[in-house]
Amino acid sequence: MEIDRKKLAAAINMPDEQFAALIYAVITAAGGSKMQAMAAMANASKLKSKLQSTNDAELDEMTKRLDPKLLNSIMNALKDQGK
Repeated sequence: MEIDRKKLAAAINMPDEQFAALIYAVITAAGGSKMQAMAAMANASKLKSKLQSTNDAELDEMTKRLDPKLLNSIMNALKDQGK
């Protein structure tokens, strides 16, 4: 399973508050703690910058290291971002 670049681009272009909510949804759906989610939300702009500068090969390498269930949670959160 791969991350859909169009959905990722849409997430990156979200307003910071909406992007932070997406981060929270992804982390908690993946089993992360509320504290981890809050810490990630506080760094939303840094995460956006990192994702924007990540090329396809780097993104593929990151997704290969993820547990398939975690990747599925991320994909579901990206899919549901517009709802």
